[in-house]
Amino acid sequence: IAPPSLLPAAAAGAEQDIYLRENIRSRLLVAAQAVPRHQEETWKQSLDNVSTWVRAYYDTDDATTKAFLDEVDKLSQQSITMTVP
Repeated sequence: IAPPSLLPAAAAGAEQDIYLRENIRSRLLVAAQAVPRHQEETWKQSLDNVSTWVRAYYDTDDATTKAFLDEVDKLSQQSITMTVP
């Protein structure tokens, strides 16, 4: 999933929007890198950060934003730990 199609909230300026999008991308990358390492805490914290930032700075009534948040929420509920015999 990627946030480029999200519509920024009216209060966010262009420069702030760029930094916000980059921070969201960065946290999504950290979450993705946590998967093969089975780093559950890093996975969940990164997705929680993304969710918090999107809810704070984007229009949560927008359908695209809602769909993005639904995906982030679904992913954060997934366990990435692996039990080895």
